[in-house]
Amino acid sequence: MWRRLGLSLLVIVIFLGCMPSTLYRLIVEVAPDQIIAEAANNRNDSVLQAALIQARSTFSKSKTNFARHFQKVYHQLYPQGRLTDAFTDLVMAKRPGVKVSEKVVIVLLEEQLKQATQKALNVLQQRLLNYDIKGAQLKIVEGSTQIELKVPGVAYPSRLKRVLLKVGKLEFWRVYDLKECYEGVMTLAKGLNTKTKTVLNIKRNRLIVQVSDTAIVNQVLKNETYRKGFPAHTMFLWQHKPNKTGELWLYMIKGNAQKKAPLSGETLATVKGQMSNYNQPCVTFSLNSEGAGKWAKLTRENLLKRIAISLDGKVLLAALVQSEITSGRGEISGNYTLEETKQLAQLLKTGALPTSLRLVLEDVVGPTKSKD
Repeated sequence: MWRRLGLSLLVIVIFLGCMPSTLYRLIVEVAPDQIIAEAANNRNDSVLQAALIQARSTFSKSKTNFARHFQKVYHQLYPQGRLTDAFTDLVMAKRPGVKVSEKVVIVLLEEQLKQATQKALNVLQQRLLNYDIKGAQLKIVEGSTQIELKVPGVAYPSRLKRVLLKVGKLEFWRVYDLKECYEGVMTLAKGLNTKTKTVLNIKRNRLIVQVSDTAIVNQVLKNETYRKGFPAHTMFLWQHKPNKTGELWLYMIKGNAQKKAPLSGETLATVKGQMSNYNQPCVTFSLNSEGAGKWAKLTRENLLKRIAISLDGKVLLAALVQSEITSGRGEISGNYTLEETKQLAQLLKTGALPTSLRLVLEDVVGPTKSKD
């Protein structure tokens, strides 16, 4: 009997050992239209946007790369248009002294796409290393902005995807207070209450909304009628997660035509998730010399104003500036657990992806965990 049982157990062990392991395959794309828009003098130009949308929707049938396909579509839509006018700044930055021509513009756009794809590959590789993912294979799909990933033995593929594909873009912005936006806030509050019966609470110098009402607020803010009272280029960013009362804060951000933050995570030197001196979970960071100079300028020019630190368009912290910060250091704290601060630090260490990555293909072969 014991021999039979032992033999049965041996068969089970051998069977389990020979089971095919999970292979997770993912193909993502660095959005070429976003990269080209970022390279333009004015990414919001209506002519440029129309050509990029058309190029994006028809690219799958093209036999050339995206930059040249975009060029073709642009001239089909606007025969009299001049691409050189839309990318003058790019040429001057990358080829100073060179005569601006359409040929040079297209070559530079091809370079931008290639560099963005390589940067995305490097960031993904670093994230795989940081999270100790073994046996992963990463490669750029030849002649494209697509990246293929193969990882064996993944039990929770959707969790891995979330970790890898988060953009990780850290930005520092000046926050408007209510006095600077009073007319706009009153118009917005009245419009919300009249049109949708949504209540916009105004207290402690902040706009506060129930989580269930955020979609309605976002929809109303798309209407220029309710944005007229705000300063030009005002951006609206939500708090990263609700308070315990189920509320979200809406921040009014001092933006600009380029939607470029005065300081970004590209200048991070060190970052660490830990407990603060007040025994609170936090992320501490230091900036390189360039970032430290910008941080000092930003805090010096905004004394007694709030500076928001956002991640992928969600505000992590909006702290009141008490004095100029010349040390190049800072701290992100608030409604976080220690594990969350460590995960955030891990993400920031790898740097940001050049754009959000579009999912092209996702495939799992073999057994996976049902709960994730």
